Amino acid sequence: MLTVTGRAKARLVQALRQQTADPEKAIRLVLALSPSKPLGFILDDQEEGDQVVNAEDGSKVLLLGPSVGAALDNSLIDYCETSMGAAFTLCKLGPVQ
Repeated sequence: MLTVTGRAKARLVQALRQQTADPEKAIRLVLALSPSKPLGFILDDQEEGDQVVNAEDGSKVLLLGPSVGAALDNSLIDYCETSMGAAFTLCKLGPVQ
């Protein structure tokens, strides 16, 4: 299962609220937008089979389709701000198979 930190959830909520006020919409994590950008975010509706990550207030904020959820199993998404800028980070927890 994918783990999303509270810091990452808060940033996703902020980004979602900047895009829409529709409570049915959430941000979907997608694979392979291009070779230089293997992961990306799009605004989307929940579909059957999606893994849903909820914000601290219980609202849905992040959607992962079955193939993305499987690919990111045992991973962690965080949001970090450094002197180099701000970005989401993704790391694998435990051994890579």
